[in-house]
Amino acid sequence: MSWLLVVFVPGLLMLATFGLDRLEANLEGDTVSPEDIAAVLEQAKADCARPPARPDDHIVDDAYDTYETWLEHRTSPAYEQVLPTRIYIHRGSNPEFRATRQADRV
Repeated sequence: MSWLLVVFVPGLLMLATFGLDRLEANLEGDTVSPEDIAAVLEQAKADCARPPARPDDHIVDDAYDTYETWLEHRTSPAYEQVLPTRIYIHRGSNPEFRATRQADRV
C-alpha cells in the first residue's frame, strides 16, 4: 500500500509543476500596457471628483435603536413586578435518565 504513495505523490507533484508552468506561459502574453494603467488612473481620478455624500445620510443610522433607547422605551419596573413569573432552572441533562453502567453491545 505504501508503494502507491511512493509512486503517485512525486508523479502528482510533477504534473502540478508542468501545469503551473503552462499557466505562467499563457499569462505572459496578457501583460498590462501603460495605456491600460493610464486609463484606470483617469477613471480613479474621475471617481474622486464626485461630490461627497449628502449631510442627510446620517439619518439612516438613527433608525436603528441603541441599547439606551431600548431601555428608555421598556415597560416600568412596577409593572414587571405584578406579572407572575416562574423561576426556571435549566438542567443540562434529563434528570429521569440514568446512564448505563456498561456499554450497550449491539
